[in-house]
Amino acid sequence: MTRGFITVATGDESYYRQAYNLLRSFRLFHPDVPFAILCDRENAYTKAFTDTVLLTGAQRNYLDKFFLLTDCPYDENIFIEPDCLVYHSLERFWE
Repeated sequence: MTRGFITVATGDESYYRQAYNLLRSFRLFHPDVPFAILCDRENAYTKAFTDTVLLTGAQRNYLDKFFLLTDCPYDENIFIEPDCLVYHSLERFWE
């Protein structure tokens, strides 16, 4: 069974920057835990993620989060909004 974290970034480049900053803060506490991005295109920011899931027909708004129900790359997924930062270990959420 695979476990990992995921975020969503579509549309404006600022969402990709936010997701990248989230990933950088996440890596301080979890250097080896898979972290995916659900997005509408690949770019320099998406290359840093463990997995990139491309959306076809992205709406480029909050509706893209519904793809988390069908397009997550792991068996167990924890979603984090791209405008968040990680300040401590998130291991407790797997318990």
